[in-house]
Amino acid sequence: MLAHAQSLVYTLLSLMPSRYQQQNLEAMLGLFLEAQGKPLPEYSRSKSEACFKPISQYL
Repeated sequence: MLAHAQSLVYTLLSLMPSRYQQQNLEAMLGLFLEAQGKPLPEYSRSKSEACFKPISQYL
């Protein structure tokens, strides 16, 4: 299961057209995987809330 999940994440990252979007996706996945009850972009330490809007069209 872990191998499939890792493969999916790497596939999603490879589909992002720019490094900026890859970093945003990594930050969003990090928020999701932390599961601390604060999965909203404004709680991200590495990215601003505004940077998540362009990538949300892919999700």
